[in-house]
Amino acid sequence: MLEQVKPRLAQRIINALSRVTSSGNFIPVIDGMRFVAITSVFLYHLLGYVIAKSPVVFIESRMESLFGSALDRGCFGVHLFFVISGFIIVLPFAAHHLEAKPAVTLKQYFFRRITRLEPPYIICMCIMFALNLLVRKDLFAEQFPHLLASLFYLHNFIFHQLSTVNGVAWSLEVEIQFYILAPLIAGIFAVSNKLLRRGILLSLMALACLWQPYVRAWDLSDNVGGFLHFFLTGFLIADIYIADWKRSPKIWWGMDLIGIIACAGLYRLTRDLHYVYYNPIGAMVACVAITFIFYGAFRGRLFNRILTNRWIVVIGGMCYTIYLYHYQLISFLGRLTIHAALTRHLWVNVMLQLSLMALAILAATSLIFIVLEKPFMRKDWPRRFAAWVQQLRGTS
Repeated sequence: MLEQVKPRLAQRIINALSRVTSSGNFIPVIDGMRFVAITSVFLYHLLGYVIAKSPVVFIESRMESLFGSALDRGCFGVHLFFVISGFIIVLPFAAHHLEAKPAVTLKQYFFRRITRLEPPYIICMCIMFALNLLVRKDLFAEQFPHLLASLFYLHNFIFHQLSTVNGVAWSLEVEIQFYILAPLIAGIFAVSNKLLRRGILLSLMALACLWQPYVRAWDLSDNVGGFLHFFLTGFLIADIYIADWKRSPKIWWGMDLIGIIACAGLYRLTRDLHYVYYNPIGAMVACVAITFIFYGAFRGRLFNRILTNRWIVVIGGMCYTIYLYHYQLISFLGRLTIHAALTRHLWVNVMLQLSLMALAILAATSLIFIVLEKPFMRKDWPRRFAAWVQQLRGTS
């Protein structure tokens, strides 16, 4: 009897936490890659928190150096999010031109972006603003301009620093800038000749990489110009997914090898993030490596099996909520757990904090996801909400 209850309970949890896709086009591998991205970012921030707040002074050793270096690369998870966004955003535009699917109107496109992303974001930023006033004792007059700038995705542009309301919002401002540009760039898919289309796409990627030293020198790196090549990498993967794989990539063990080599290459390359950010060749090589990692994800037998695991897919589908709230939750729980430092070994203390925090943060973000994000995934929620308001007026 118990054996039957556990699968039912697991399925109920999965159903509650599974995201709603408006298009009905669900690609499990993409949510698996979202899991990789959010896990990388989470571990990166956890490492930073432990180093900054731990009451012990950590010893320096090769083990510590390797461990810290590996987790420190987790910041690259944000770039992986940009690639995924490029893939997801351009897919319906590419489908229209390459598969004769219905066209996406700009009204539909922007309305969906607003109704899907804005409510959870606005709610989160208002919650964080209120908590900052209550917990950090921030002054309303000083912080309110930062809230307004963050709500309108202008904090990077106006203040040239991370949002003081919620620091992770910087990347969401970059995403919004890309969303505005994406329909224009997606016109590339109107080119029916595959070689010409990809030649144009690769040329744009190369130009975006060549632009990087100037972007950094002119302090424009916290805007879309500093990351356009990653979004365009998503465009390239979408082109391959539709035109070459016909949405049904063939699974092959050899692609696992390609994926592993690409992961190793990207790991080696990101040892020097300055080279990836400032050197056009480093930026382009990173994009190529990510492209082959997606080859492994879609077509590698082992990669695909791992990334399409139902729990990994579910957690990856909650990445927006986890991303918005994870750092504050690390900080909150860390006040309770950080003094449980067992040794002077960094890796031991990070793993200890991970074991103490991970399930609690996952539980908290799962609840937040169900209450504050999932309702807005339903495409018809504005109509349902308007009907509910009308019903309330009728009964009052």
